[in-house]
Amino acid sequence: MPTLSYGKRLCGLHAGDLLIEGLPQDYEEVVVDLRSAEFADPSGLVSLTTACLEAIGMGNNLAVVGPADQNVANYLLRMRFRDLLRGAGVRFAGGFGSGHVAARPLSDHLLELQFVTRTNATAVGESLMSLGDAVGIPHDVLVPAFLGLGEGVDNTLEHSGADRAIVMAQRYRLGSAGFRLQIAIGDIGLGLRRTLRRRVAVADDAEAVDLAVKKGVSRFAGSRHGNGLPDVVQAVCEDAGGTFEIRSGDASLKIRRSIERQEHAISRDGVQIAISFAGGLKAG
Repeated sequence: MPTLSYGKRLCGLHAGDLLIEGLPQDYEEVVVDLRSAEFADPSGLVSLTTACLEAIGMGNNLAVVGPADQNVANYLLRMRFRDLLRGAGVRFAGGFGSGHVAARPLSDHLLELQFVTRTNATAVGESLMSLGDAVGIPHDVLVPAFLGLGEGVDNTLEHSGADRAIVMAQRYRLGSAGFRLQIAIGDIGLGLRRTLRRRVAVADDAEAVDLAVKKGVSRFAGSRHGNGLPDVVQAVCEDAGGTFEIRSGDASLKIRRSIERQEHAISRDGVQIAISFAGGLKAG
């Protein structure tokens, strides 16, 4: 039984790569060992969760061993990591203590891992808007950023072959200066290259992620021609000085003060996005 041992940090849109790389060819059960984990963030958990769903969809059986650090285990429970994946057929083989953490009302602090479908997309969008407002992000940044994300999710659910996406968000305190909000969204649909090729010539995943954030380029007929993710980039990076990252296939693009492009050894299904930006001290 192959065991894939994760390190201390479950962070970033590459967090799921270890699982996809280590999948056996004979579809036996794979153990995802998180015992060493000491920290996790939304982008890491969305990446790992989509990787687990991708592996299940390929016919693999998964078992997850939880973190030895009980605080981290409780955090994963609170963020519904176990509940969401257990519902998809993943087996959990210990490491989560009593297995129950009280779900205190924390809507101004976080949005737990959850599926986004056509049925609940509006409600999830409203929750994210409320979270951004509580963090103190200016409305001239908040509104276009979340409208753009909403358009991207709507198009994904309608055209990419994915019937659901996954979202998670959390705020982090920045000393006495305010808060940072990180939001991560992922799916295991067709990905950027395959959907863009329906409308434009695309050589590879690297070109696809570049085109995805370019105004006037759309993956989907009948959409508003590329105003979704480009609007997010403008609001988050140009207007708020934040960070936007997108991953699809074997390529990723990070926009901050400069543009960083990276090719990955592992190709992932679908699209994963992480945004991070700062707010004021509106939240208590």
